[in-house]
Amino acid sequence: MIRAVLDRIRAFLQRTESIALLAFISTYLIGFIYPVFIHAERMYFLKYFPPMNRLGADLSYTLEAATQAGRTPPYSPLAKVIFQLMNVVPWPLVYHLFTLLVVGMVIVACYWIIPRLARYSSNVVITLIFLAILGSYGFHFELERGQWNMVVMVLVFASLLAFRRGHANWSILLFTLAAQLKLYPFIFILIFLVRPLLSRKNLIHMAKLLGLNLVLFFILGAGTLMRYSNMVVRYANSPEIWRGNHSIAAFSELVNTYFFSAPWLFPLLALVYLILLALVLAVTWRKGLAFDNKYLFFILVIGSLIIPSVSADYTLPALALALLYFLLDTRPEVRWRKGLLLLALSAAVFLTHYSYVHMSGVFQFLRTNKLPLIYVIALLVAILSVVDNRRIPS
Repeated sequence: MIRAVLDRIRAFLQRTESIALLAFISTYLIGFIYPVFIHAERMYFLKYFPPMNRLGADLSYTLEAATQAGRTPPYSPLAKVIFQLMNVVPWPLVYHLFTLLVVGMVIVACYWIIPRLARYSSNVVITLIFLAILGSYGFHFELERGQWNMVVMVLVFASLLAFRRGHANWSILLFTLAAQLKLYPFIFILIFLVRPLLSRKNLIHMAKLLGLNLVLFFILGAGTLMRYSNMVVRYANSPEIWRGNHSIAAFSELVNTYFFSAPWLFPLLALVYLILLALVLAVTWRKGLAFDNKYLFFILVIGSLIIPSVSADYTLPALALALLYFLLDTRPEVRWRKGLLLLALSAAVFLTHYSYVHMSGVFQFLRTNKLPLIYVIALLVAILSVVDNRRIPS
């Protein structure tokens, strides 16, 4: 009897669809059902992120700053031009259209771009993760603030798809737009490398990509670029300290300010991430994997979330897009031991979808900053990169 039950469990853990489903259901019970309906005697359903006085506050501030002389939002000169053009549409219509754009980009990424990047496809996994994103606190946070991180991530995925299909110039344009809207996409330059590293194709592509971005930084003159650079440095030196900022800098300051003095924490966390990144790069290089493989892409997504000093929780849905690419690029049938690792990875990503406000009772530890959970995800990705490729000859 026990053996038959174990065999059924193993069979269940050998399919990526059932793994994703189990991860989603278990985290839904932990992150929503338990704190809202079970832990307390009355319904515990607070505001799950701190709303501003008006919808789209970040977008509104950026649009206003883009049109006023002497004010420079912490975005590139090209982004400033784009926001100036957006001011042609009256508020709040521009915010409503922008919200529909963000939702539309997520639909396109989940149902069109990412399935074409991966080796396999599964409507169950795609729809499951798509619905998980739509219901996540990070995505609602993104829409409430009027942020555009999901637009940027979808542009990165689209640029990779264009690159794979031989449309190098389109890839450069899409990636440049992403990097001009936000600075952190520059970390994804690694995925455009091909072997040999000093090949003519590599050198030309990188020269075009970096050259175009350099030119665009000067489109409004050196003065605007200098103000933008100073703004970036200012944000880097003074991260906003609160639970919803999961950057390494903010987490380290949070610990130093409210718990205990740990000047070594920031360099330690940065070093741990660099070690995990180096491990995935070593596997990629020694096993002859393409640089746009699912392991390296995922670890770079994590880097884009924790390296910028200001990285609020509205960037968390990027992890779900990375998970979708990871699962769709994994064989539908796996060994049950690997299934356990995939279950842990999927559950960790889905747990980031629930606000610190809801975590209570035996899951009180999840009320802390999301950075520890993100590091668990990074560790699992690194472990899977080693486990999956240990039998592939160098």
